[in-house]
Amino acid sequence: MQGSAVTVQRQRLASLNGTAHGSRQHASAAGGRVRASAAAESKQGNGMAGLTMDATMSEHLDTLLPGQPGYITEEHLSYLSGGPFNRFALALKSGLDNEIDWACARLVAATHLAHEQWSLAQHAPSLLEAVLRVLERSRKELQAVMVKGKSKYQRVCGDVQLMVLGDSGQQMMGARAMERAGLLATVLFNMSQVGDGASLMAQDPRLMIEVTHWMHAFPGDVPGLSTLKAEFLDTLDTVLPFTAQPPFDSATVHKWPVFGSAEAMLLDPLVLVETCLWEELVRLVCESQERRLVVGAMRVMVQSVAWHPQLAREILELPVPRWAMGAAHRFVGEMVNQRLAELVLAPDAELVGVCLELLVNTVRLEAMARALDEELQAWA
Repeated sequence: MQGSAVTVQRQRLASLNGTAHGSRQHASAAGGRVRASAAAESKQGNGMAGLTMDATMSEHLDTLLPGQPGYITEEHLSYLSGGPFNRFALALKSGLDNEIDWACARLVAATHLAHEQWSLAQHAPSLLEAVLRVLERSRKELQAVMVKGKSKYQRVCGDVQLMVLGDSGQQMMGARAMERAGLLATVLFNMSQVGDGASLMAQDPRLMIEVTHWMHAFPGDVPGLSTLKAEFLDTLDTVLPFTAQPPFDSATVHKWPVFGSAEAMLLDPLVLVETCLWEELVRLVCESQERRLVVGAMRVMVQSVAWHPQLAREILELPVPRWAMGAAHRFVGEMVNQRLAELVLAPDAELVGVCLELLVNTVRLEAMARALDEELQAWA
């Protein structure tokens, strides 16, 4: 009975490969019959010791997820929504470089082709945690490479960059970390577009914390990281409307918080995380020259103002952060409005539209905050 069950299972796996692998299906089915009969004979003598399977699960996934036409169809989606995503999460958590690279490369195609009924909670409950863990590791590796490149290994003389042989390993580690981060940023965006992905991702504050760390660790327009930051901003633009509202009785933000400081300990965790994110958004809008980063940061600001007006009003009334001490303005709101007044004159329809949307929301912010105060007084 066990030999026949194995045969049925192997025939089902072979049928998932589609008509493009007809010859392989025929060989697999033939091999299945041979091994099933051998298993039946060995069961009478030495048990199931002679039973082996020539098609492992990893080999099946390699043929199922290359992202080419004809490999993944509607018939396969029910199979994709289960085990493979758990396999991806285990590969990311393993800490092995080959497993992580395999999962990063195939997760992009798998999340892009997932159907609308795909559920992050049911089909891949630990995938988000695993992705964020690898992103954190990649960020730390990239930071270590940049610090060493500036201090010990690299010497810049005009346009000529001198590098010693010992730096080649560091450069390879940095390139690998950047490639993984870029793939996983795309995976996060794909996950936010399917099923209940955005609402469930919004419930995990570690996503916003990790994105804020990436923005803070690599300020400015770092070559190679602009696309990565833009992917993060697009994900936040989708996720932010589903985040929980900060508590109404939380402490008021009077200065820019620093993680671990006494002022930060007094704030609600949600308020602390979003306030730190606001600082990086303001920096992108006021200092970045990358169009996609400026547009993405303003879109996230619009979502924050619309969904968390009380917190946005407190942030815009804060003094300018430390990195903008040389600015002519005293408060964040004045500095942002000045930058928007410059950008609204640009010959770019999308950029002007986002600027006007943010200006309208900031103008309405006082009325929205007043209505919220009246609602709070009615509940008191």
